[in-house]
Amino acid sequence: MIMKPTSSPTRGARLRIWRALPVLAVAAALLLGSGAARADFADTQYIHLVYTAGQFTPDELNRVKAIAEDAYAHDSAFFTDVRLPGKITIDLNGRFHGATGMATPGDRGQPPHIVLRYADLDVMGLQPQYLFRHEIAHIFAFYWGAQGGLARPSRASDPLAEGLADYVAGGLDSLGLQLWWGHQFQLDGLWVDPETRFVGWYTMGGGMDRDATMLQRRVAIYDEPALFIKFVIDRFGRDAFRSFRAAYMAAVGERRRITPEATEAVFRDTLGASPSSVLSAFNAAASNAPIPQSEVQRMMLAHEAYASAQEFDLEASRPLAPRRLVASISDEFRALNKAMWSGDLAAAQQHLRAAQSMMAALKGRRGDIMVASVAHAIGHWGGRWRSSSQSAVRSSRRRAARA
Repeated sequence: MIMKPTSSPTRGARLRIWRALPVLAVAAALLLGSGAARADFADTQYIHLVYTAGQFTPDELNRVKAIAEDAYAHDSAFFTDVRLPGKITIDLNGRFHGATGMATPGDRGQPPHIVLRYADLDVMGLQPQYLFRHEIAHIFAFYWGAQGGLARPSRASDPLAEGLADYVAGGLDSLGLQLWWGHQFQLDGLWVDPETRFVGWYTMGGGMDRDATMLQRRVAIYDEPALFIKFVIDRFGRDAFRSFRAAYMAAVGERRRITPEATEAVFRDTLGASPSSVLSAFNAAASNAPIPQSEVQRMMLAHEAYASAQEFDLEASRPLAPRRLVASISDEFRALNKAMWSGDLAAAQQHLRAAQSMMAALKGRRGDIMVASVAHAIGHWGGRWRSSSQSAVRSSRRRAARA
């Protein structure tokens, strides 16, 4: 996930927000990421790690450092001419919900910065190798211009940001992104018509219904753009995609909309073909890609498990969510991921169904939780009001006695 500045009324305000963002991100990471615990640090050639003192044994820390350096080397092999302004600071103790990582580009003396929920990966279910590759790819992409590396990060909105990071990382969990994924997504009703995504308008999940499931959002925002990037690079070359991305970002602009005429110009100027011909060829390539039955279960299980974990993560973050039920669901996700990573897909599937069944019960209690939250808030503020009133009365009586 990327953290980018949102639109604001004036250019000056936009610049102030942009310049403050790295500082705010670092502050948030230190305040929310590590809490009151003492932070510790470790450095590699390209990475500055921030973690909680005592979080890792020496062997575990060396493993994390090796994964981070490997991810950097892997991603830099794609972004060959990008030179980052300094080491990437990676805080391993993120405290947020609905995602497992966030990246900010850094600028004006601030280093590029990533916050990861490393301690939660046993529940969220992502492999560390994939998470580091995906988030570090975001950092490189900020500095990847149309012709060469940028001295300062791009401020432009990037419609393909998550897709590019996933493409470079090798697809979800670094399973090895392949066009047959698109074929399976089509069969499962998870595919968005490519022309809907590109022609005439833009949103992060182009073409999704507002009530789309977490899995549909994952495929629409991450997988399908990643597959499109793979198709374009395989057919037209990396440099052609690089030019396409820059032109598309410029055409989308701050309004986050693009006209059909502008879309036509972007495709023809950079890929030498019309949008309809390129997108129909992409759709056909996905549709015709043979699905290897030995791999499809693992690929779809990884997607469904992570989407379910994200959904659970958001539900569990609600105030006064029942802790015992949340703990039980967390245990099921831990067992699911352990089984999936060991190759026992049947056991992983069972744990996923058990977790989803308990999540249904958790959602069913959403109304009770809301009522309890309101009652808790009323009690809290009512108590403060009573205490304040009583204090005011006592003060008034003391003043009257002195008079």
